[in-house]
Amino acid sequence: MNRTAFILLALLGLGSTAALVASAATVPEEATQWEYAVYRAIGNHFEWQTDSSEIYARGLPDFFRQLGVKTQLTEPGAEAALVNHFGRQGWELVDLSPPSGTRGTWVFWFKRPIR
Repeated sequence: MNRTAFILLALLGLGSTAALVASAATVPEEATQWEYAVYRAIGNHFEWQTDSSEIYARGLPDFFRQLGVKTQLTEPGAEAALVNHFGRQGWELVDLSPPSGTRGTWVFWFKRPIR
């Protein structure tokens, strides 16, 4: 191997080692902490659960009243108003589980960064 090739390989090795050391030395960012919530719709029964609150109601008007949602909408437009209400509170819809079959529970999973 000629001398120039040897020097280039040595420099490449030193550069790679320096890059690895520099990346290992960086302080990792603090991981985002999340809180989660679940909204369930079971026929005419509605639930909202977080670590700090639980709301249960029979019928959308009572559910909306408990949540503080001001709307005169009824289904299906009410669901959009509800999800928008949660979004204004910083909740992001991350998953939706439709019921299996013709009846069952709709489950909406939300998350937001812990403040």
